[in-house]
Amino acid sequence: MLETAGAWAARPYITGTRLEDALRAAKTLQAHNHKGTICFWDGKGDTAEAIVSNYDAIIYDLGGLAELNRDCYVSVKPWPLKHSSDLFRHFAQEARSRGVKLHFDSASTDDQEKTLQLIRELLPLSGTLGYTLPGRWQRSVADAGLAIEQGLEVRVVKGQWVDPTHPVDPSEGFLSVIEQLAGRARHVSVATHDPKLARAALSALVARGTACELELLYGLPVRAVLPIAREIGVPVRVYLPYGHAWLPYVVNRLRKEPRVAIWLMRDMMSSLRLRIAGKDGASRLPI
Repeated sequence: MLETAGAWAARPYITGTRLEDALRAAKTLQAHNHKGTICFWDGKGDTAEAIVSNYDAIIYDLGGLAELNRDCYVSVKPWPLKHSSDLFRHFAQEARSRGVKLHFDSASTDDQEKTLQLIRELLPLSGTLGYTLPGRWQRSVADAGLAIEQGLEVRVVKGQWVDPTHPVDPSEGFLSVIEQLAGRARHVSVATHDPKLARAALSALVARGTACELELLYGLPVRAVLPIAREIGVPVRVYLPYGHAWLPYVVNRLRKEPRVAIWLMRDMMSSLRLRIAGKDGASRLPI
């Protein structure tokens, strides 16, 4: 039941089941002067070998498309691969050799510590690295220091998982992380569909001379937020997942965090509203 609900709720946010689907979407975005982020969303039945194969394929294909890799990078999830130093050293070396940026997604606060340790190990081997900071976590303001010190690129999100020890309002936390990064970070992706939050964050970064962009999730409404990026004069990037599922991660979390069920139901309702709104094209990107 939950697995079925999770798969249903994930469908609007996935470009398709194959890498070719995500690459096609990225090329269409590029034709409209938007950038892309490609990520493989592994499902319940995907083995570690399948995940590795997909990450290798993304890096290889982006590296072979010179016209695309300047506007597109790969985003990886280290926890399904148990933060394997050997595997991610391999990905980092391959990405560097092919001129592809490697970015790390975030999950729980426990996972973040492991991810940051992995990034520290990879820094001497890698080209451009990035990682994600959730506004929901108290630790994200301090974690922003690593990005500043090491010249890493950052994606700031509200985040799915609550900080279990120090809950933070996601919007307030988001702007606190932005304030820490503004004028000091190498590059910041403002990942939100909230127009007020996007305006505040992008304005703060631009005012202090920080390179930045608006990053949107494929499948979510964009009508209210795209004009803000145009008005402020920053690029737009779209996160383009492909695969068979994503929300089984949520299903697994339900055993430990029952409140995730509320988020799942809200997401399913949002998905339904999106499909209805999409009939008149009001919330569609050109893909």
